[in-house]
Amino acid sequence: MKTIQYINEWKKALQAEIQHLKRFGSTKYLINNGHLISTDKGFTYFFETYSSVRIPVGSQAKLEWGGIKSEGKILSSEGKNVIISFEQSLGDLITEAYLFHDPWELLDQLIQRLDELKKSKKKRSRIKRLMHPEMKPKHPTNIIKSSVHELILRSKYNPVTFVWGPPGTGKTYTLARVAANKYFKKKKVLLLSHSNQSVDVLMREISTFLSKQERNSEGDVLRYGAQNSDLLANLPAITTSQLLQNRDPLLAKDRDQVMEERKHLKLDLSKSFSKRDSESLLKVETKVARILEKIRQKEIDFLEKAFIIGTTLAKAAMDPAIL
Repeated sequence: MKTIQYINEWKKALQAEIQHLKRFGSTKYLINNGHLISTDKGFTYFFETYSSVRIPVGSQAKLEWGGIKSEGKILSSEGKNVIISFEQSLGDLITEAYLFHDPWELLDQLIQRLDELKKSKKKRSRIKRLMHPEMKPKHPTNIIKSSVHELILRSKYNPVTFVWGPPGTGKTYTLARVAANKYFKKKKVLLLSHSNQSVDVLMREISTFLSKQERNSEGDVLRYGAQNSDLLANLPAITTSQLLQNRDPLLAKDRDQVMEERKHLKLDLSKSFSKRDSESLLKVETKVARILEKIRQKEIDFLEKAFIIGTTLAKAAMDPAIL
């Protein structure tokens, strides 16, 4: 099969999955006690939720309240409350409604990536090599010292290398040492997995190995995106949050203070819904956005300077800095 045919088949599969999700798969949240808190640049509502809701800021969402259906933009989503902006008014008070967040945004992004692949002969040739693993290996076999050494040689001389093994056979151990070997030669490595847990485990193994070798320079190894802080505790700074704390403590302090201020304002707002609290919260949200943008620029700087970066496939597809 030609590479273009592979790409077209993948697009069809993604489009079929999107259609299925549109019919059956929206994530549905029951929200209540909605209050109109601002009419500046649209109509902004504060809602309480029955369980913790985490929807990326800026995401589109749909609200259903009785017979009314309206699309809005998520301004804030954390803990048991959410702030949404709509183009039209839904009234001053919404007792109870359903919020729908569509989970196919990532699939749309993947379709865009496939369209980009079709335009690039270089990228198509990479796919061709990936999809035809029957190519003869080019690495030398007479100098192999161990399984780790074999993988280092395979990854050096061949465009694609597959590592297979059931749980407990040492894949993480082996991959960590291969990544470290690339790092020792000043090569950049991007590590991707479906789950945050898998990325955390591998990044911990790499960081621990480099520390034992006394070759772990702060900032060279970066865990990017959401992570399990407990799993990465007691290690040299490898997360963007840890690096920010070490390199720009004042910005980190500003972030913590404004987040705490927002938390208290939301608590006050859930009790009073006063105009003063509403206006104060919106001002704080502006401050949060400004600080997060500064932090974002720091994160991009961390990414550019790192040699080993670990993140999820979803983050890599959605985040322009990784892409």
